[in-house]
Amino acid sequence: MVRCPELDLRSRDLTCVSKKGVLSRRGRHLHNWSKRHVVIASNFIFYYKSPNDKPAGAVWLDGARATTVPAVDGRRHCFEVVTRAKRVFTFQGQNRVRVYR
Repeated sequence: MVRCPELDLRSRDLTCVSKKGVLSRRGRHLHNWSKRHVVIASNFIFYYKSPNDKPAGAVWLDGARATTVPAVDGRRHCFEVVTRAKRVFTFQGQNRVRVYR
């Protein structure tokens, strides 16, 4: 099992932010979709329920691969991030432009 390095998710000091915005995220077990505020910084994707909350989670991008997928649950503009530990995170952008940037 690959472990994520220690990380203080409550920290507001996210240096090196490369992208931020709103995406929908597919749940791991129930496969429900939820809007999440997302920040890509320091080799992580952090996702929040609202911009003022602490992060609901993080995806470690070291060794991960991202691929676009045609449609998931009838939703277009989706992409998946598969981590080195083989965990799959599915996100949906608002439109094609936002996914491919």
